[in-house]
Order: sequence, then C-alpha cells, then structure tokens
Amino acid sequence: MYDMIKIKLIWLLSVSSDIKLRDGRHLAYKEHGVSSESASYKIIIVHGFASTKHDTMFLTNMIPEVVEELGLHFLSFEASRSNTTFSCCQLMVARLAGQLINRSLLPTDTTGTMGLTCCSPYSMAHLPHSILNDLEHVVFFFVLYKLGACSLSHRHQSYWVVSQATHPPPPKLCGAPGGPPVTAPRIKLRDGRHLSYKEHGFPREKAKAKIILVHGFATTKHDIMSMTDLVPHVVEELGLYFVSFDRPGYGESDPDPKRTPKSLALDIEELADHLELGSKFYVMGFSMGGQVVWGCLKYIPHRLAGATLIAPVVNYWWPGLPANLSTEAYYRQMLQEQWMLSVAHHAPWLTYWWNTQKLFPASAVIARKPEIFSRQDLELATMAAEKSEDRLPATPQGEFESLHRDYNVGFGKWEFDPMELENPFPNNEGSIHLWQGDEDVVVPVSLQRYIAQRNPWINYHELPGAGHLFLVIPQNFEQIVKAPFPGKE
Repeated sequence: MYDMIKIKLIWLLSVSSDIKLRDGRHLAYKEHGVSSESASYKIIIVHGFASTKHDTMFLTNMIPEVVEELGLHFLSFEASRSNTTFSCCQLMVARLAGQLINRSLLPTDTTGTMGLTCCSPYSMAHLPHSILNDLEHVVFFFVLYKLGACSLSHRHQSYWVVSQATHPPPPKLCGAPGGPPVTAPRIKLRDGRHLSYKEHGFPREKAKAKIILVHGFATTKHDIMSMTDLVPHVVEELGLYFVSFDRPGYGESDPDPKRTPKSLALDIEELADHLELGSKFYVMGFSMGGQVVWGCLKYIPHRLAGATLIAPVVNYWWPGLPANLSTEAYYRQMLQEQWMLSVAHHAPWLTYWWNTQKLFPASAVIARKPEIFSRQDLELATMAAEKSEDRLPATPQGEFESLHRDYNVGFGKWEFDPMELENPFPNNEGSIHLWQGDEDVVVPVSLQRYIAQRNPWINYHELPGAGHLFLVIPQNFEQIVKAPFPGKE
C-alpha cells in the first residue's frame, strides 16, 4: 500500500507545474484537454472547499466529447485559502493567465486578449472591469461543477446536459413542416432568408416621407406598428408611410445565426430596395430596435433621410464609454441581470443554457421582473399588454434565435463604436434624434447623456419622470414622429 501511495505521489508531482507570483508565492497548476496552441477556448478552473486542482480537473474527464468538439484547454490551480477574498482570488486568476501567456503556455490571440476564465457567478459580478477588459471570455465554473456534482456516475447524462447548453434546439421555421404558418407578406433576402413586414399609413406612391420602424426586445412588427394608431392625425397631416418588419428570429422572419449590427442594417436596406422606397428613407427604432439604428448610421448613412433612436439599449462594453461610468451603470442593474449581460458578452455560447437552467436566476428582462420597470412603466406595461392580447407571439420559432440572440448581438463585441461615428448630415439635410426617459431602469440615462455629449450632432430629448415605455403615451409618440420634420414639432 505504501508503494501505491508513493507511485501516486510521484505521478501527481510529474503532471503538476507551478509559477512564481509577484509576491514570491508559488502557484501550482495542472493542464488538461486539447493543446493550448490549438484550443478554441481556454478555461481556468478554481477548485472548491477541501479540494485541489486535481478534483476539479477530474470533472472534465466526464465530458471528453465536449472537450474535443469545442476545443477546450483547461487549467486548474491551487489557491491559498487563508485570508483569501473574492478579489484576491480573481487577481490570482488574472496573474496566472498573465504569467502563462508570458511563458507562452497560453499564447495570446491576434487581439492580444487572454482567453477563457472561470469563476463563480458572485465573483463574476464583482470582477473589476480592468481585468474583464483583458479577458476574451468569462465562463462560470459552476457549469462544470454543478453538472459533475449532479451526475458523477452518469457520463452520458452529463454529456447530454452540456451539449444541450451549447447546442440549443433548431428553430421552428415559419412555413416549414411543423413550424408556425406564414400570415404576413415576406421578402426573400439575398442569402435566402425571409423577412416579414407590415405596411401602414399613406400609400407608398403618394407618401411625403417613408419611415422604417424597428421593434424592440420580445416584440414584433405588429407591436411597433400599433404605435402609429395613436397618432392618426399626424400620419394624415405629414403624409407618412410606415413599414415595420420582424427582426431575424422574431415573428415570421427567418433566424440569422450570423446576425450582427451590420447584417441588420443591410437587411433594412434590402427591405427598402424591395419595396422601392427610394434612395433615402427614415428609420425609427425602439429599445433593442433603437440599438439597430446605430448600425444604420454606420453602414448605410447614405440611405438615410433621418434617424430616431427611442430609449436605445446601450452596450456596457463599447470602448468609448468611460470605464467608471459604464461600470457604475452596470452595477445598477439587478444582480441576475448583471450575470446575464456578462454571459452574453463573455460567453455567448452559454446564453441558451443560462436561460434554461434552474440553478441560478436567468434574465430579469425575459422574466419581466417588476424590478426592471419604473413606476410609470408598471402602469404602461399593463396598458400595452391589454392591446397586444390578440397579436401573434413574438417567439413562435423559439427563444434562442430571437431573445437570446438579441443579448449576444446587443452586448457582444461590436465592429464599431457609436461614440466614433461622424455626423451623416453635415449640411443639415437631415437630423438624428435620441429620446430617453430619466427614470429608465433598463437603459441607464447616464450613458445616454454621455453618448449625446460625445456626439453633439445628435438632438437629445430627455423626458422627466419617464421610464422605458414612454413611447406608448400618445403625446410622447406624437413628438417623436414630428421631430424629424422641421416646423411640425
């Protein structure tokens, strides 16, 4: 028995390595999975109470198919638990990754970022943004820990659960066998996808202005178009033509697994060309749809006669936002929403699992928690819900390509920074308007103020006492619609 213990000790010593930290301490670590050179994701695992780097690494042996399929490289390490705080543990993780990179054990990618780090959800929510900015992805260790704890002796069950996390079920395409029916007109885009739309107002041929409406999160073309019913006199007075469409994955529009801010702008341009709206048109977007308008200002500014952003969602990781301002706004969100946002930004491949698991609370916005609404919003939400009772659901094709994809795109890594955009109307031939409620809980007003300050060519309108749903108030929507037309406000 002594010889067996001795052999085991020698084996442990032979597969372990260590690094020397700045304060002189040594940190022991262990590697597993595919080689660091060929890995798609690099994960640092922090072990739990009364365990070691070997115990946590053992869990990865239960899912070799997942490790191989996703190209995972794991590092586990042993941390001194005396006087160890969450921030201390986080710094140890960062130092380990940093020193391993310097020693070429974890090579950096072309952007110079570090790879995948694991920590608890509590640690993640309190991880300094200075560290987060150096990490390519952040993943929660409990994904493996909980799966291992629940099914140590059920390898295939564990693999099935992990596969479910990274591979959501395919969407139920509208018009396909077993899928929802097609009830509205659709156009076929260049890549073969279908885009569903709805028209309202003046006939296209007679309209003085043509406006494309972009709906928000968990809604459809019908919801945003219903706003125009609030101001029929304005539609008549200004001769307005409206067209709204279901964003990819919503309503009756096909999903777009490759969706980006740029692809959404090009979808809008293609819709305008198909409907022959002319060389220029207006765009108005609300909430997540308002964020889409930034893509239009970046990629198709030459096609715009004007643009309106209504409570547009802000990505906390836009480089142009001051770190202290975005961090403060981020921490004002509910804790469970902080976790959701971090998953979407750092580990988008886990968004589906995060919103379907039962271990921790998922998105507060998807769950429509009362805490995400302002006092005014709580009243308006009831009114809006009553009006939408007879409408088709927003996610008949599934939530991943609609709600979850919104999170991944809206809070992922963007190809451009809205703070760096130039005025698309230097000669005042058009105008940009941004509307925001000062009591909006979903979109922090502090970030909108900064964006408007950085882009002085934006006409910024802040509504006192308003939350996120202020556009459903007829007087407010009338002001919003009239604003792009001088002399009609």
